[in-house]
Amino acid sequence: MHDKHGNPLQVGDVVRGWGFNLPFAVTGPVVSLTPGTSCNLQLARAELGFQSCGDLPPALVVHTAFEYGTAAEFEIVARIRGGPLEFGPYAGFLTEEQHRRHVEDLASRRMITSAG
Repeated sequence: MHDKHGNPLQVGDVVRGWGFNLPFAVTGPVVSLTPGTSCNLQLARAELGFQSCGDLPPALVVHTAFEYGTAAEFEIVARIRGGPLEFGPYAGFLTEEQHRRHVEDLASRRMITSAG
């Protein structure tokens, strides 16, 4: 499957586009691709809301939600390069060289125990 620019899509790619259920464009990671159907892409997204409890003021809460659409209607915003267990604020979005330097920096500041 490909995005609207012809780039091959993979689970984990961050995409942006118009799905079937919302009146606005959404951005999120692809969690499922199903070839051979018109609704062939599922992405995760964050949804904000409020929750109240008794006399306490409402609290802001974040829910995980999903959106469905056609892969060809979305475009890739970022491609995940690393594994899911990498650490740091940009884990998965770094090149291998950037990740190596980031890990060495954390190790030098003793934020992790090794750079390996």
